[in-house]
Amino acid sequence: EWAKDDSNEIMLGEDFAKNNKLKLGDTIKLIGENNQSKEAKIVGILLHANPKMSNKIIAPLNLAQDLLNKQGLYSSAEVRAFTIPESALSEKVRRMGEEKLDQLEYDKWYCSAYVGSIASQISDGLPGADAKALNAISDAQSLVVKKIQSLMGITCIICLIVASIAISSLMSSEIHRRKKEIGLLKVLGANTFQIYLIFASENLIVALFAALFGFIFGTALSQIISLSIFGYFIDIAFVALPLSFIFAGLIALLGCLLPIKNI
Repeated sequence: EWAKDDSNEIMLGEDFAKNNKLKLGDTIKLIGENNQSKEAKIVGILLHANPKMSNKIIAPLNLAQDLLNKQGLYSSAEVRAFTIPESALSEKVRRMGEEKLDQLEYDKWYCSAYVGSIASQISDGLPGADAKALNAISDAQSLVVKKIQSLMGITCIICLIVASIAISSLMSSEIHRRKKEIGLLKVLGANTFQIYLIFASENLIVALFAALFGFIFGTALSQIISLSIFGYFIDIAFVALPLSFIFAGLIALLGCLLPIKNI
């Protein structure tokens, strides 16, 4: 459990807790400047933490400021933000600096949620502050995101090919099974295109329901992957829903063309 803001809750490094025989739920007295003291409850112990943090007490900012009699002051702060993967534009800023950008590039970079642009906005909003991006972490996350995007792209292409083959095979089987019905339709004067429309409309209805199911399943899977890797949910891309319907419809309609030629 993480210590809540504006509370007297603290967390301990693993070594500090062991050396002082402290455990979760214990209450200890913290003595600060001018011998003022506050009681704080231990709500978390950092296991396998960075060696620098293993022998320290971690407290909410307000509690630390009160103990040190430095209300409203801080020496450093860590900011975690939702960002987008690095691009050629952000790499250019990292190599050459934002001064080398033209006005259009600068506006695009500054208004995008890149790690570097967020750090720049923090520096602009807090005069005297020096905001630095932890590039090792952001680069690692961007690399993971790019690999997942590539994997999903390849998977989508394979799925489209397999779906087209499956639709074509099913249509061939369905035409063979309903050859008497097709013969009757031809006797009644139906042409090949009209027969195609009958089969295509049936496949189209099934494809649209399949697209809706695929969107729901894909969204749920993406949320699970994001939560397991980054620890937070991502925004749902609702633009994928109409795209799913469009591609499903195209596959259903095109998959019917080849088998219909055999009528």
